[in-house]
Amino acid sequence: MLDKRIGQQLGNYRLTRLLGVGGFARVYMAEHMQLRTAVAIKVLDTTVTDEAEMEFFLNEAKKLASLQHPHIVKILDCAVQGNIPYLVMQYAPNGTLAQKHQDKLPLPLPTIAIYVKQVASALQYVHEQGLVHCDVKPANLLLGQNNEVILGDFGIITATRTTAAPTLEHIRGTVPYMAPEHSAGRPVRASDQYSLGIIVYEWLSGLSPFQGTPGAIYQQHRSVAPPSLRRKDTGTRVPLSIERVVMKALEKHPKNRYPHIQDFANALESAIRATQGLPQSTNPLPLYDQTPRNAALFVPSPGYKGAPDDLTQRDSPPPLPIPPTPPKLPVHPLVQRQFEILQRFQALQSEHEWEKGELWQQH
Repeated sequence: MLDKRIGQQLGNYRLTRLLGVGGFARVYMAEHMQLRTAVAIKVLDTTVTDEAEMEFFLNEAKKLASLQHPHIVKILDCAVQGNIPYLVMQYAPNGTLAQKHQDKLPLPLPTIAIYVKQVASALQYVHEQGLVHCDVKPANLLLGQNNEVILGDFGIITATRTTAAPTLEHIRGTVPYMAPEHSAGRPVRASDQYSLGIIVYEWLSGLSPFQGTPGAIYQQHRSVAPPSLRRKDTGTRVPLSIERVVMKALEKHPKNRYPHIQDFANALESAIRATQGLPQSTNPLPLYDQTPRNAALFVPSPGYKGAPDDLTQRDSPPPLPIPPTPPKLPVHPLVQRQFEILQRFQALQSEHEWEKGELWQQH
């Protein structure tokens, strides 16, 4: 069925094609009437009926427009037409990672490392602005002109506000990728790390860790450990060192995950390099200033009581000065090669110990 909005004009843009449908909005490809440039327009499935709702929408749009990062979708404009709010965004011409890998097959380890490096860089920046994405999933990981990964469709844009206690239907996010504390209505920075961990699990195995109805998956996120990435029933044989990194990101309690999402990306890259027999990167992923600015995590409902470890507005102490990086000394090629062989040996030793444990359990 043809979408009734196709062909309509919003501001200076004509909607030409439906790109995707979410729980609270639809995203269209559109063309500027005079410039003939392509953009994406997110039309929210709600109406703005008073000044308070208008202010709420504009404040959310300002937050997104202020985010300037090479791996975050750019917000170009926002408006309300006929009480319908919409956002004008950068158009990503190569679709999404969900579309690119819809066959659900495991991805090569180097490909996973490249994806995670870009996504984590964007999310680390978002967290430093005092925000949480709240809807990290493959369908929201766009591919730009040069196939760079672009983080889009932030869950902090909420279509409705309510004073009722949060329910699964009212919480922004997607259940298969939703952290336990997020589904309880208390998202924190580590919630995005959990979502990215679920995505990495899928990229490694070709399978989602939890199956069933949305309600069943919700309960599994809260109380069931993810199945091993080294399962015999599926033939998945992910190296033990990589599995340990992913499982730490998928810990049920946020405090048991990596302190920062960049730490998760760095640990995963190191594990992948070790198992591939590659030298560790001489230019590791940068750790951004970890001190959140004095900003709100997301716009809470009236009367909302945040978790004690969330990022809702607070006064933050000034960041400590970052010490200068010591100069790197040259390494003899023979020493470097010996170090690589040792790393590979340690990885094989870990796998051997795991195999011995499995055989012991069988007997």
